[in-house]
Amino acid sequence: MSSRYARARALVFAQVSPQARRPGLSPVNHLFMLTVLFAVGVQICQTEPLLAVPYSVWFRAADQVVGVLFCSDLLLRIWAAGELERFRGVSGRVRYLLRPRVLMDLLAVLPYVIAPWLGFLDANDLAFLRLFTAVEILLNARLGHLSAALRAMRHAVMSRRDELLIGLVLALAVMVGAAVCLYLVEGSAQPSAFGSIPRALWWALQTLTTVGYGDAVPQTALGKVFAGVFALTGIGIVAIPTGILAAAFSEAFSAERSVPRSASRTSGARPANEAGDPAPQEKP
Repeated sequence: MSSRYARARALVFAQVSPQARRPGLSPVNHLFMLTVLFAVGVQICQTEPLLAVPYSVWFRAADQVVGVLFCSDLLLRIWAAGELERFRGVSGRVRYLLRPRVLMDLLAVLPYVIAPWLGFLDANDLAFLRLFTAVEILLNARLGHLSAALRAMRHAVMSRRDELLIGLVLALAVMVGAAVCLYLVEGSAQPSAFGSIPRALWWALQTLTTVGYGDAVPQTALGKVFAGVFALTGIGIVAIPTGILAAAFSEAFSAERSVPRSASRTSGARPANEAGDPAPQEKP
């Protein structure tokens, strides 16, 4: 491998992979983020007939630009993956392509490649999948205080996962109990809304989450009593995970602030082999 080829690949790898750089986003990462947001915006606007019909030419041009940028980004990352030892060679590239995030990128790029030959597939149909890649880039970019906040939030959720699981199981149990009660009480009076437990589950979900769309309302006196009890219960059910997460976030952010600023910067700028991918191997 020529030294010029190796330097070019190392430069591309540093631009497309946040783990290979100092903290922050590269110009290529910024361009990718803007492209993802632009593609999602185009997809949203194309669902409005008042915009899709008169501006169809512009939307097709935008699809082509986004498709070229997405394909270029994916090809560059596949090529630059050879900087990592385990992704070198044909077998290494295949291993890289089989990674979940890369598979999502392939699905997102596929419509731009085959849409010209398939009339039923819109080029922007799967563009939203690139949002996952954008989020991963942000998480791996180590953006100073933002990364510290994300790290604290992740630690808060993981440290309280058992309590959150118990709260979820309790909420499901109460929701099923509410659906069974209203099915027995209101089923004969309102078979369209409470004629089965699955139908009553829709009412129970609305009530326990305090949404209350109003499309299913108890009419009997006993049904209204049960509805009031479960509505009050729903307030407590919603408050359980809220209180757990609030306390966990407070503890996590307090612990994060207690870490010296210099130590936080050091932990935020960890080397590539601690960020999930090993550092590029030195080439002779």
